[in-house]
Amino acid sequence: MTQSDFNNHEMPEEQQYPACLSVVVPVYNEAGTLREVVCKVLSIPCLLEVIVVDDCSTDGTSEVAHKLAAMSKQVRTVRHSKNAGKTAANLLTLDEPRVIDDFEQSAP
Repeated sequence: MTQSDFNNHEMPEEQQYPACLSVVVPVYNEAGTLREVVCKVLSIPCLLEVIVVDDCSTDGTSEVAHKLAAMSKQVRTVRHSKNAGKTAANLLTLDEPRVIDDFEQSAP
């Protein structure tokens, strides 16, 4: 195949998938990293929603989450009234099948 053939070759259109994926993002004191994580998740094909579950953060994470939700109808926020841990954040949203991803931001 010559360069000319390559330039004239029609690439297949990107296959469109229905929105069917929910991603749960449990967070605790992630105000500085939450926007970047949510923006990356929003780029996933077939994404239905991002559910940010704030485990009673004290650093402004809740405010960042609410701003992101105001910017995208795909972002939902839930906030625990007391710190309950990551497992509780994941279980809170398991009334329907969901993919739970652990975007651990802090170093071990």
